Amino acid sequence: MVCIVKVIRPRREKKGERASVLFFDSIAEMTQDEFLRMLRGMDYDSALSEMGIQMHQSSKIARAKYAAVDTAIRWLLHGVLIGIVFALIMLVSLGFLLQ
Repeated sequence: MVCIVKVIRPRREKKGERASVLFFDSIAEMTQDEFLRMLRGMDYDSALSEMGIQMHQSSKIARAKYAAVDTAIRWLLHGVLIGIVFALIMLVSLGFLLQ
């Protein structure tokens, strides 16, 4: 259950990491006009740098989420196997009781 929550809950950049101006939260803090002005004022190198920062942060978040999904699926499969074994034990036990 904890792993599922880790996948679903939103993540943001960690303390000490500079948020890209292209990060959704940074954009949402600006008015539409401010955002458009900022975009138009960026030179090619600045825009490329900001896109790189945003892609790097998004990749780290995606990697953590996929790791949590993998862990959750492994726990689910183990739980199913344990459930099947338990059900078989109960069925065998019940068969002995009915004789």
